[in-house]
Formats: sequence, structure tokens, C-alpha cells
Amino acid sequence: MADAVLGIVAGSDTTAAALSNMFYYLARYPVWQDRIRSEVDELCEKVPDLAKRAVPEPDALADLKNLNAFIVRLQLGVEDGSLETGIFRSFKGISKKINPSPYLFRFLPESNSVQIPPFAVHRDPDYFSPMSKEFLPQRWFPDADSGPASLTLEGDIVLERSAFIPFSMGPANCVGKSVALKQLRYVPALLLRNFRFEFPEGYNPDRWEEELQDRFLMAKGELPLRMVLRE
Repeated sequence: MADAVLGIVAGSDTTAAALSNMFYYLARYPVWQDRIRSEVDELCEKVPDLAKRAVPEPDALADLKNLNAFIVRLQLGVEDGSLETGIFRSFKGISKKINPSPYLFRFLPESNSVQIPPFAVHRDPDYFSPMSKEFLPQRWFPDADSGPASLTLEGDIVLERSAFIPFSMGPANCVGKSVALKQLRYVPALLLRNFRFEFPEGYNPDRWEEELQDRFLMAKGELPLRMVLRE
């Protein structure tokens, strides 16, 4: 029972922040609303006896290219440049030392913690480029993308998938990962099948990112959105 409760909390509270970010980006980049909605509609047409405004179970959404690329590229934290100082980063044989300091090789007794900040790693051009700090879901399928030219990437592309660690990695990775991914697929698929999202007139989208704060869990400001029912 304790493990079940932990899994629900770990896969729900953090997912609320990710979903808020997701609908912010969907409203800011409506072309991605269209792409995700189109592939959800196409999938739903293949499911027999599915209700008009319903979507399949979450596992059926796992192969949707645009939806999953959008989820992968969500911003998952608030930038703090100090977190990048004097750390080792190691992912499946990749090892890199940055900004070495006299403290880097000191012995750490028990009860100390060593942290690797995913926000900084996910924006490192050594692992993700070009435009490592830009919101570019299409970087996750540059060779397979058949969308408009404005959505494709050109030149040398660096995509180190093993450096993508929103759920951490290894035996102590996030216990709520499975629940979180089901929610992150099902909720937007269901809502995009039924609604279009947009910012209200006069709202400055930059406010959302400026007001995000990292307090272990994400502290968010207000996100006003209009939901327009699809005909």
C-alpha cells in the first residue's frame, strides 16, 4: 500500500506542473496543437466503437510521434546557472568534467548528497543542439519528420538520448514514471480532441516562464487559457 501511495503522489503532483507547462506551449505554438490533434484523430478513427469525443487507453497513445516528442521536450525546471559549477556528468559511458574546482575531488562522507541538475543538462549544447535552449520537439525525430519546412532542423544535429534524465536513471529512478507518462499522454490527447487552447487577449505569454520557481516541486503562477470547443 505504501508503495502504491508513493507512486501515485510521485506521478501526479509533478505531472500537474508538467501538464501546466504543456498547455502553455500548446497555446504558444498552435502548430503543435494541430499536429498532435491530427494524429490523435487519426488513431481514434482506427479504434472500433470509440465514443465521438473519447480517446483510447493511454498505452495506445505511446506510439504517437508528435505527442510523445512534445512531452519529451517540456521544460522541467527553472534555470540556475550555479548548478552547473564543478560537477561530473556521466551517462552510459559519456563522462565530462566542467569548471573543475578544488572541491571536486574531495571525499564525501555519508549523509551527503550529490545532485545532477536535469534543467542544466537538458540545455547543454554538447548533448542537444542546435538551439539547445529552444522549445523544439522536432529534434526528437529530425530524420522522420515529414511536416512543413519550418518545423525541420538543418545542419549537424546532436541528440544524446542517454543524457535526457527527467525521471533520473538507474535503480533509484522515479517511482512514478509509469503513472506520469500515462497521464501526460492521456490528458492532452483527450482535451485536444475536444478543445482548442489559446491565450486570452492582452495576456503576455512571457509571464508564465518568468514566474516559475523551483521549490523542489515547481511553483507556478497563473496561466489564463481559453478553451474553445471543437465543432
